[in-house]
Amino acid sequence: MPRSNQRESTTSKAGQPYHYDESGLDLGIEGFGLNGDRDSLGSPDYDERIVDVTGYGSWEEVTIVGDVNVDESTLKTLVPEDEYDEPPLKVIVKIDTLDTQRRLPNVVKRGPLDEIENGKIRSFDFEHTFARENVHGEVLLEPRLVRTDDCDEGLPYAPSAGMQVAAGKPWVVKVDSMDTEGEGFPSMYQDFSDDDHELNKELVHALQGSRQDPKVVVNSHHDEIVDVLESGRGGGFRPRMRKIVGAEISTMTYVQLVLHTAGTVAENGECEHDWQKGLLVELDDYLYPDLDVEETETKLSDAVQPENLREFSDHLNQAIQLYTKQSSHLNGHIRLDGP
Repeated sequence: MPRSNQRESTTSKAGQPYHYDESGLDLGIEGFGLNGDRDSLGSPDYDERIVDVTGYGSWEEVTIVGDVNVDESTLKTLVPEDEYDEPPLKVIVKIDTLDTQRRLPNVVKRGPLDEIENGKIRSFDFEHTFARENVHGEVLLEPRLVRTDDCDEGLPYAPSAGMQVAAGKPWVVKVDSMDTEGEGFPSMYQDFSDDDHELNKELVHALQGSRQDPKVVVNSHHDEIVDVLESGRGGGFRPRMRKIVGAEISTMTYVQLVLHTAGTVAENGECEHDWQKGLLVELDDYLYPDLDVEETETKLSDAVQPENLREFSDHLNQAIQLYTKQSSHLNGHIRLDGP
């Protein structure tokens, strides 16, 4: 099957005291089938590493078919020589349903693996079926190599069972067209307390993704905050609190996105990505209501110049507060739920 380019592997990872190869595995996706159909698999986007099933109408389940590849030379760096005969390792694909907070390890190959031989590429078949009722938004598929037993030799090898020793580039399964703000920043959940996560676990949210496709990521480590955000749109304390928390997250996110857009316009003379123009259209009545999009771009380019930045930050703060209706949500919460 077509595969993406895999950079040369390394045997270290920042923060890990033992040998860890962050690009030692290659997850390849052959295709996907809907409702049990395996005869005519749909094709993924190999360049972007995306499986997009959003345009296939109604379906009950989707099956992803592929494989995980690992080079023998990679294995030799991750276990001591006395473990070459039966490497105590298992291959898994970590499945993170970002928007429903389900994390499911799919065991592709249970340990131990077969004897290590020089120059051989090992391939392990992978398949997983998602029920439509259990997933929405985006699903992340990440290959992992994990120790199954403790290592007698210890460092520089991973000393304990359950430790991850290798990873690879992920794939994204798009299940739904995401709800967006400003035509382009989906909201999803990730647990910042995971050992392999680079963000501080005390953060509530962060703007992640690329400049072309930014995403608001909410830290699912904070159970109470997540419960509020998923409390629905009815009456009661939690739904009203949801509006307040959502407005706070939106306010800070919109400020970031407007500043990113202004920086792009200052550099290039115009918006670079579709979401940036969408953002300016969405905020039109609050940011610069008397200007069209092109005039707003020019205004933003001037606004982020050092001599104008203080005044612009005040104006931006006021515009975003009005757009997110902060006062309305706060007053309603205090009036109905206050002492």
